[in-house]
Amino acid sequence: MIEGKLKVSEFNRHVLLVMAGTALSQALPVLASPILTRIFTSEQFGVFTLYYSTSNIFALLATLRYEMAIMLPEKKKEAFNLFGLALLIALATSIISIPIVFLLRYNLAEWFHEPAVIFYFLFIPLSVLFSGFYMSGYYWLLRHKKFRKVSIARFTQNFIWVGSSIFLGYYGWENGGLIYGLIAGQIISATLVMIWIFLEKEKEVLDRSLIKDLAIRYKNFPGINTAHALVDAVQLNGITYLLSVFYGNGVLGFYAIAFRTLRAPLAMIGSAMSQVLFQRFSEAHNTNKPMKPLVWNSVQTLFLIGILPFLLLFFTGPWLFKIAFGAEWEIAGRYAQILTPWLFFNFILSPISQLPNVLQRQSKYFLITLLSNICAFAALTLIALKQFEVDYALFAYSICMTIFTIILIRWKYNLSHFRDIKMLS
Repeated sequence: MIEGKLKVSEFNRHVLLVMAGTALSQALPVLASPILTRIFTSEQFGVFTLYYSTSNIFALLATLRYEMAIMLPEKKKEAFNLFGLALLIALATSIISIPIVFLLRYNLAEWFHEPAVIFYFLFIPLSVLFSGFYMSGYYWLLRHKKFRKVSIARFTQNFIWVGSSIFLGYYGWENGGLIYGLIAGQIISATLVMIWIFLEKEKEVLDRSLIKDLAIRYKNFPGINTAHALVDAVQLNGITYLLSVFYGNGVLGFYAIAFRTLRAPLAMIGSAMSQVLFQRFSEAHNTNKPMKPLVWNSVQTLFLIGILPFLLLFFTGPWLFKIAFGAEWEIAGRYAQILTPWLFFNFILSPISQLPNVLQRQSKYFLITLLSNICAFAALTLIALKQFEVDYALFAYSICMTIFTIILIRWKYNLSHFRDIKMLS
């Protein structure tokens, strides 16, 4: 009984520690939004969102998702060699992305009706490299329960991004200021994480043959998990491209502010719990301990935490956005109302998102996510092609994603339930 209480207390302490850092880091862009929206136009936010979305998709390939496998081995030496593998792949991916971006940037500029991306997209390989380094180091720190450093790293990235963007925008760099600030945050946070790791007293040695063996053992991560991550990226970023193509970068800028504001509680609370739960799921799996209580407590807690804030945004979104960001951003509040049901259930789903990875059930998870994206994007595209207003397109997208998110919550709960039954039998 005492041991159980101590473990719950430890879990809560870790969640609160990561949540504090995550809350501070994610609160910065939201708190700075009233300043940023008065410096940068919705079109400039739209261009930034195009860069951010495209670089994120490339960044998902940066390590072929081997950084997530760092959490799983019992032996530290194996985890360190996975860390080394992830860094090598990140370097190779960034180099490979240079000619790809260079050749495709004119086509992308024409597709998005935005000439500015011809220049800005040249920085994508840099974002890929430092995103890969950052995520590899991030999971290494997470594995070793360095939650304080994890929080500092997240805070540093967003602090540099927001601070640099405001500084550059204020002094006349409105065009590109948001993008340059983002890149500065990526470089500095990745450098900080690498310094922490290589200053550790107990160091492991990279073993070429072991790296090869580990690459094969965890082949589901570059295979199924990378494909799944790309599908998730399409889910979050594909709508960016569709809105840009069908409705223009002004609409995209309003959507970006609405989405980021609604994602703030997910990032501040759900993401913090996700990081700690990933470590707890991995530990429970390696020691044959039950997972269902972790899943149920997470779902129940986030439902109670999120229901009132999301209801408030649903009923008063346009008014709140007008007050917070300026009269011209009331449109973003209307978009927020439409997206609220989906992002509320996504808020609940987020902390248990790593469960299929721990249990090696990525294939079915991938198929469900793929189906949800196909349905949601088909609905949005069909309405856009019929030349209906963007509100109707976003409504169709939100309804589809809400239904599939509820299905995923139920499936992951059942996954933990049947795993525990099998373990106890």
